[in-house]
Amino acid sequence: MKGEDILTCMGLLKDEYILEAAGMHKQKKNRSYAAFKKFAAAACICLVVTAVFAGIRQLVLSRSDYTDMAMDGAAPQVSPEDGHDGSTVTDVNAPVYYSSLKFSYEQTDEKMPVLSENGIMSIAPFDESMLKEEGCCLIIEGIVTNIYTRHYTYDTYNDKFKKNGTLQHITDTVVYEIAVDKTWYGADMAGQTILIEDTDYFTEPVFYVKSGGRYVLPLYEYGDKLDVADDEYASGDIKRDSIYSTVCQYHPQIEVTDDGYYLISKDWTTLKSVNAKDVIMDTEDLKDSYFKDKMCLIDADTFAEHMEILVSGM
Repeated sequence: MKGEDILTCMGLLKDEYILEAAGMHKQKKNRSYAAFKKFAAAACICLVVTAVFAGIRQLVLSRSDYTDMAMDGAAPQVSPEDGHDGSTVTDVNAPVYYSSLKFSYEQTDEKMPVLSENGIMSIAPFDESMLKEEGCCLIIEGIVTNIYTRHYTYDTYNDKFKKNGTLQHITDTVVYEIAVDKTWYGADMAGQTILIEDTDYFTEPVFYVKSGGRYVLPLYEYGDKLDVADDEYASGDIKRDSIYSTVCQYHPQIEVTDDGYYLISKDWTTLKSVNAKDVIMDTEDLKDSYFKDKMCLIDADTFAEHMEILVSGM
């Protein structure tokens, strides 16, 4: 069909049909373009969301080794279950689990025999001022080679039951034999083996002074005889095995790990330092103990530096 024939035919069509056809074509074109624009926008949004989630996932994975403490700027806590066997003490600022520390003796829950002077133990927390109050004469470091108990029976004059009568006393003590290899304060005892005799011992087994362990012990001169209080001695055994006692037998003694770190309580205000590592006492014995969150660990150089400051003021 020729062009003019087409035009002739179109001329025979009513105007409304031509306008309707033209409008439908335009509407289809507009709808297709709008649909394309919506599809492109959705695709862009999907790409952005995918990128964001990928970034978040990478960030989470990169920080998955850190605890809430790490989010505050500290290094992660490391537990024994993580496969560490004591090397955790080298982790900068990381708290250390007590069970990961290495000592020369085998950990035990064995209870020491109850001494007879029950109910006399001090409940006052240790303070460094006690070193002066108790007349500390020695601070030594060494290995405990033996532990035993002494049983004393003696009489004093007393009128409680009859005129010019006597009263019988029973006292038990615990004696530590220690091979001294360093004296931090007082007369040099290095190379000697001495005895230390206490009328009681710390009541929480994890803090017992143990045979085979290395300790730093502040001592004072108790004397060579038992204190018979206000009564006059009458008869019996009051001769002690040692003139020395620990300054505070109801406080954890300073303990040295096999790799040369010092386990101390935070009551040692001069000895502890800003780089001391908190020790998490992960033992059932200390669940309700005053000392469950009071222990820390310091390296040998820091301990020596701060011990020098401590003894210089004594």
